[in-house]
Amino acid sequence: MVIQVLDFLIDENLVVQNQQELSDMIRFAFHKENPSLFQKLIYDDDNIFLEPTLFHYFSGNKNYTNKVSLEQAVYGYISGESKPEQIIIESDKFGMVNLPNIGYLKIEPNSQVNKLQILRKAQEVGLNIPATVITNNKETVVTFLKEHEIIITKPLGEAVFIDYKNVHFLSYTIVLNNSNIREIPETFFPSLFQENIDKKYEIRAFVLGKKIFSMAIFSQNDPKTLQDFRRYNYQNPNRFVPFNLPSQIESKIFCLMDELDLQTGSIDLIKDTTGKYYFLEINPNGQYGMVSKPCNYFLEREIAEYLILNKD
Repeated sequence: MVIQVLDFLIDENLVVQNQQELSDMIRFAFHKENPSLFQKLIYDDDNIFLEPTLFHYFSGNKNYTNKVSLEQAVYGYISGESKPEQIIIESDKFGMVNLPNIGYLKIEPNSQVNKLQILRKAQEVGLNIPATVITNNKETVVTFLKEHEIIITKPLGEAVFIDYKNVHFLSYTIVLNNSNIREIPETFFPSLFQENIDKKYEIRAFVLGKKIFSMAIFSQNDPKTLQDFRRYNYQNPNRFVPFNLPSQIESKIFCLMDELDLQTGSIDLIKDTTGKYYFLEINPNGQYGMVSKPCNYFLEREIAEYLILNKD
């Protein structure tokens, strides 16, 4: 069959032949690069090996910063028990994650950083992070719960604040255990789950250049704020006190800030009951007032002096 498109005549048989040659080339390159992952795919399914993301992977620059991994490129094509429980995913500069044959996931719109990239970079510089999984499958969550006994779920992106008819709604960290996990449907929108850290206290650290101003938050003393200090108890407020992070933790934080090309940000950490520190997340636009006032850090003056010294 010959198809006329505008002023061009296209031989359909030739197109099919070229597609077959291309898919065979991708098969060969894929098997050579990652034989074990290749075995999880349906060999005769040309749709997999004609996936544009795979073509970009094998034909483009392998040093490209936001290039997706092979695991991410074919995750949506792997079925059944062969599907990996977790993979590392990359987003573009707009916070969009492409999962071929599944769809797109928006993580952190209009931001130079997102939670997943930050967690990975924090781990790379030597900071401890909670065990983390992102999934849309209940079975994976159940398995994750068995491994950690108690887990939590929280937003993939920034917390959403909704004000409706003078009532305020905010997304909080929620604990999942053997009792309430039954309420989760079999499939759901991709969500973030982490092991629950048995904390001694929380730490909010405001970073400004090469200075860190930290505050300990004794949220574990109140059942209302036990899992998330943002569930403020105005009748019995948490105790906030100035805190000095260990020098090795501060050094790793500075390395992380350099990796993210950030000069300032508010960082959340946890010190667990064994004395181990865990990095949770960073907000590049984090408020400094909640740290400054209780700890008498006078951060307004620190910020003003920093801006004057770095005005160029």
